[in-house]
Amino acid sequence: MIDLKEKVENIQPLEGQVKVKIKIPKEFVTESGIILTSQRDKVFKEADFYNVEVLEVGKGCPKDVQVAKVYRVDKFAGTAIPTEGEDLIKVIPHDLLLGEDSDNPEEFNPHEDRLLVKVTSQASKTKGGVIAPGNSGDIFETDTLGGEIIALSDNLTKEYKVGDKIRWESHAGYAMEFKGGEDGEDYRSIQKFSILCKIR
Repeated sequence: MIDLKEKVENIQPLEGQVKVKIKIPKEFVTESGIILTSQRDKVFKEADFYNVEVLEVGKGCPKDVQVAKVYRVDKFAGTAIPTEGEDLIKVIPHDLLLGEDSDNPEEFNPHEDRLLVKVTSQASKTKGGVIAPGNSGDIFETDTLGGEIIALSDNLTKEYKVGDKIRWESHAGYAMEFKGGEDGEDYRSIQKFSILCKIR
């Protein structure tokens, strides 16, 4: 079996795509620059998202997607390309970039039509399909989440603002973690079309 590996510089993203390198956390790199691959791979399997650095931008991508910027992406986004060396390279459609990375949720910069929200309320669910007497709201029970907008793309500032309270489909978006966030806080990256309504 022939193992065909490409040189990183030879990989060219197509229109609407970006070539990215998965950022390796410092704790998995020795002082001499050796990557501890076994520990790295274990963490990557358990993670919900990666931090990636943009290496090259294909035609047709928004101008704010630039080389050397660091974004977060869902771990299943894009396709891994086997390359020479230790770099983990993927080709990803630009619209799957969640936003520019930050350790602080307030400083996270969502991409395109995305918002960063903090979950503050969740719809209750009846157990076993039984509707409790006097609780007519359960008749129209939907699987939704409520929360507050923490950060949003510049493209959405005409419709929404930081601090707005909204409700969205609970299955939508990606769970996000921040080193600078408070313990127990639940953050999600969602897209505009997942929003059901504003809350006064």
